[in-house]
Amino acid sequence: GHTRNGDFMFFINLFFLNSFLGFIMETSLKYLLYPNMHNGILFGPWVPLYGFGALFIYALYSLIEKKLSWKKIWKVFLLFVSVVVFLSLLEWLGGTLIEFLFHKEFWDYGDQKFHLGSYISLRMSLLWGYNKYFKLQRQRSCEDAPERLTHAPTQPHQERIQNRRSGAESTG
Repeated sequence: GHTRNGDFMFFINLFFLNSFLGFIMETSLKYLLYPNMHNGILFGPWVPLYGFGALFIYALYSLIEKKLSWKKIWKVFLLFVSVVVFLSLLEWLGGTLIEFLFHKEFWDYGDQKFHLGSYISLRMSLLWGYNKYFKLQRQRSCEDAPERLTHAPTQPHQERIQNRRSGAESTG
């Protein structure tokens, strides 16, 4: 199974990968759809807000999957609602802090229906929830990709992957 160092590196990679993908997404939106959009307050190709969001969502996902013995549909519903609420709060906090610290408003959802102030709208919150839920599903299927790339798929290795997916392997 994963070692403690391996788990640490997984979370470091999760943070930086999502920070980088957030930068790519925001830069693409800026150049393709919203030329007046401000995307990021830091130098370099990363937006840490996406990294922190990914870490929290992964932890929440793991908690729901491992600790609740509900039917899958209720787990999906709880995860989706939790992600929507969390990301809406994170977006509001990020926008409020940027406005307070830098005296700039990087985005404004005030022209959308069902908005709450400038930084939260129902449309964007649902879009984030949908996006992150399906990203988690893809991520789960890729968790063992580094091992598959560096090791020949032997029978014991395939059994470890299957055990990890079924939750049978211990995490200690």
